[in-house]
Amino acid sequence: LTLTIDKPPSITNTSTDDEKTIFKAWEKSDRLSIMFLRMIIACNIKTSLPVPTTANKYLKSIEERFKNANISLAEKLMVDLKTMNLMAHARCMIIVLR
Repeated sequence: LTLTIDKPPSITNTSTDDEKTIFKAWEKSDRLSIMFLRMIIACNIKTSLPVPTTANKYLKSIEERFKNANISLAEKLMVDLKTMNLMAHARCMIIVLR
């Protein structure tokens, strides 16, 4: 529920029974979603994430964290490929020089 709809307005004295029910259901769903997300995320990653306020915000912070991680991983792979390429050229040059 919390991942499909935005947070409903807070309960006030003038709220109807339906609004109260929807808010309580959304709040419970949000709390359970956060607990589940925190349960399945590795401990070393949890420490770098902000304290969640809602499940949607928590998922967005996780997405941002790994967007940066994917960029640095791609950069590392490119460096590794270039290094492998240079090493292959160096081996070829040594063989030719012999």
